[in-house]
Amino acid sequence: MQVPTEEDIAGFMMRASKLEFAIVQRDCQRFARTARGDPTKVVGYDVEPVSEALEAAQPFSVGYANSKVFGFLAEHSPSWLVRVEGQLGWSARHDFSAAEQSWLQTLKNYAQLRNNVAHGNKMLPAAETGDRTEAFLGAARNFQDEVARLLDLQGWNADIQFSQ
Repeated sequence: MQVPTEEDIAGFMMRASKLEFAIVQRDCQRFARTARGDPTKVVGYDVEPVSEALEAAQPFSVGYANSKVFGFLAEHSPSWLVRVEGQLGWSARHDFSAAEQSWLQTLKNYAQLRNNVAHGNKMLPAAETGDRTEAFLGAARNFQDEVARLLDLQGWNADIQFSQ
């Protein structure tokens, strides 16, 4: 397994941004998460109604538990950046049994991975995460495609069009 390049990370973040927008645009009343104190400001998508919509489209336990489609993302939690005794570090790993795996948990894992990639300090590598990062990114790409398929997000990954 190879260590992801900056291009790999940038490509993942572009896809993550497009998918997040497509999810919110699909049903902003139901899927949009809004800013505290201002329900008109959209700040992302709400994982609970999205997970419910995914479960209605395809029950997780039927099609995805222990699946190779994006199993690594469903089975393992990305680490959290933590502060311990005034220093930054990474949290302990957590693995999920088949009984714990769900759309909601996988969406939370995906959100944490996206957060780590977007905001985590790339200068603070954890010794055990080298091969996990590529596994997470590969599983996340498959997860993005499957979420888009199940929510019928046609054209979600099209080239960005800027108006003149």
